[in-house]
Amino acid sequence: MTRSMTCNKPLSQGFTLIEVMISATILAVGLLALAGMQVSAIRGGKQGRHTTEAAAIARSQLEQFDRMAWGSLGATPWTAVAPVTNSGNTVQSTAGNLVEEAYNIQWRITDVVANETKNIDVQVTWTDNSNGQAKTLVLSTTKYNGPVE
Repeated sequence: MTRSMTCNKPLSQGFTLIEVMISATILAVGLLALAGMQVSAIRGGKQGRHTTEAAAIARSQLEQFDRMAWGSLGATPWTAVAPVTNSGNTVQSTAGNLVEEAYNIQWRITDVVANETKNIDVQVTWTDNSNGQAKTLVLSTTKYNGPVE
């Protein structure tokens, strides 16, 4: 009788401890990267919200100038108005919305062509609470003194 010399070693099944540890490390690094991206997305959303609010405030002021009669729009250097003040963490804006920042509004009216066109610039500034950096948004328009065709 002849016996074959084959090794009947059982096939290994499952994962070894080192494979599980490497997989857990890779997963942890990936989750940390996602958490960092989430923080960046939240900051970006906050900055976008404040920029949008500043644009709405500036647009509202430009619309007020657009409704004014030509004669009441004299040339002025940068004119500061009373800032939208911060009381705690929320501010009541001119649009009636609650916002987290205090915005300062300034405007300048210049004659482009005498008695024909005026350039109106509205500047809104605020300080970003997360890093203390000053932010500025400027919207401009040109008002024409004449019939609309």
